[in-house]
Amino acid sequence: MRSYSHLKIAPISHQFWVYMDVFDICNKRRRRLLVAVQPPTLNIFDIPAISDRHSELDRLLREKETSINKIRDAARERETKLQETVRDLSKQVDDLQVALRQEKWAVEDGEKEKDAIIERLDNQKKQPKRKT
Repeated sequence: MRSYSHLKIAPISHQFWVYMDVFDICNKRRRRLLVAVQPPTLNIFDIPAISDRHSELDRLLREKETSINKIRDAARERETKLQETVRDLSKQVDDLQVALRQEKWAVEDGEKEKDAIIERLDNQKKQPKRKT
């Protein structure tokens, strides 16, 4: 497996490289499998050699299935984490929208109070003062 520790990679990018490493391993195994299924140069009557070849093919097939299952599991896990992240971010957006509305209402209430005070002061200013 390659080492990418010398790079400062975001987690998603790191996950990409992990998938690429698994992909490389699968390609190597696929090439070995292609070599293994080349037309045999064996004598048809050489039963042990044919049996060994079939055992090798079975082993390669099991390795391939194992690799595919690991990739699927990693993809499912990544999808689950991303869904959790989306839910968390959605909740944060909703919370921020609520806070923003509350702030807007507070500003509007402050404006109304200010306008009411100004109007009251204007009315007091317009009324003649009474001498007592």
